[in-house]
Amino acid sequence: MSYLEILNYSDNKLCSSRMRALTNDQFGDFLDRKGPFSATNENLRNGIRLVVQSDLSEPQTFESDVVSLEVEQYESLIRKMRLPFQSLEASTAVGPFFWWCLDLESADPKLQLIFRKADAKGKGTTKGWEMMLTYCFKSKITSGYVKSTNSTDIGRQIQHLTACSKPVAHPLLLPVLLFHSLSAQNGEDQRDVRVMIRELEGALSQRYQQYAAISYGPGREINLDSLNQQLTECQCRVLQKKPQAWRNALRRIEKAMHAFWETLHTHSVEDEPDSQLRTLHRSLLSRLDFLAGKLEGLENYSHVSLERLKTQREVMLSILDQRESRLSLRIAAQQHRLADASKRDSTSMKTLTFLGSLFLPGTFISSVFSMSFFDFSRDLKESTSSSVWLYFVLMIPLTMFFVGVWWRFDQVRCKKVDEEEEPGDEMNMQALEYHIIQELQKRTGARLSWNTNRSWPDEKQHT
Repeated sequence: MSYLEILNYSDNKLCSSRMRALTNDQFGDFLDRKGPFSATNENLRNGIRLVVQSDLSEPQTFESDVVSLEVEQYESLIRKMRLPFQSLEASTAVGPFFWWCLDLESADPKLQLIFRKADAKGKGTTKGWEMMLTYCFKSKITSGYVKSTNSTDIGRQIQHLTACSKPVAHPLLLPVLLFHSLSAQNGEDQRDVRVMIRELEGALSQRYQQYAAISYGPGREINLDSLNQQLTECQCRVLQKKPQAWRNALRRIEKAMHAFWETLHTHSVEDEPDSQLRTLHRSLLSRLDFLAGKLEGLENYSHVSLERLKTQREVMLSILDQRESRLSLRIAAQQHRLADASKRDSTSMKTLTFLGSLFLPGTFISSVFSMSFFDFSRDLKESTSSSVWLYFVLMIPLTMFFVGVWWRFDQVRCKKVDEEEEPGDEMNMQALEYHIIQELQKRTGARLSWNTNRSWPDEKQHT
């Protein structure tokens, strides 16, 4: 924990600017302006006094209803510096949040404001920054409390504020400095995302201009899992610092500046505000107008990025649909062939079973017992001839011959059926694939030729 104190007097020799560490023992003296922090208010023109907590590393720093100081210290800070009591309620706000209020009912009118940005938990920690400021119109001193995690550069903005100690009379100088830094960082992030989008477009929408084939062989297969992860990352980065939210905060800062200037004319002890303060006020308004123009352009830029990401996601879904359709066609064709094979086998088995059941048993029995090898007119002794082997010698080859003739006939018939059906299946698959490619071409706007042997315009120019 540290403190920043800048006091500007009419006599430049009395002006002071210091930023040092603040211990718990010195905390009360700093709030009461006692001991080493005592200073005269005579001829005091303006000043700023801040309690600063930067590079906080506690995981719950920006969770709801969490304060980084001791409860007694935090209560004393709010009351003695006259900071807004809405600070705890504001801890539940997420994203860019700016709130201001004019208290003109008390004897010492004041302007209070809260400016904070808190992100959701990431890897078990929270990140963000927060400032609470109060400007007293009589004393012309801005008092406040600033805290941030190590993921923000608010400490550098405080150093800039220390370097320009004279203009600290304006209570909105620190918020504008911080806003300017965040706007520049947001623009760089959007440019980085646009580079990633161009790489995705080269991998998806323009792939047909690189390869003439309608399918992707080894080395040409698109890794859809990796592309989907990159699409999600790009979309999250575009939405993470959405310019619309910052534009709304900028409008509220402008309203607070106009209200401050009008109130300064009404409650100022002097007839006219200081010329340096007037110049600073105009400069800050000009800076806010410049930032509004940047955010407006950045908003259009991010909108185009989101639309391009949406187009690439549709292209990827089209590729998935195309691959699923091809797979479904192959599965359907295989199932059709299996069904035909099962049908042919069933027909053959039915034929054999029918013929065997109808002719073979009776024919076999009648043929065997009607031969001269058996003589039932005599006694059973010696009723079987010794030449019975001739029956088996003739029966076995003849049976094999007829079975072979039937098998050959069945093979010729199956081959003829396959030759008639396969071209039809292939033509149906090609027609369906052609329809899928045409739908994909309509979505992406890429030129695609169904003839894979046809050269592309780029190839014609080179040849």
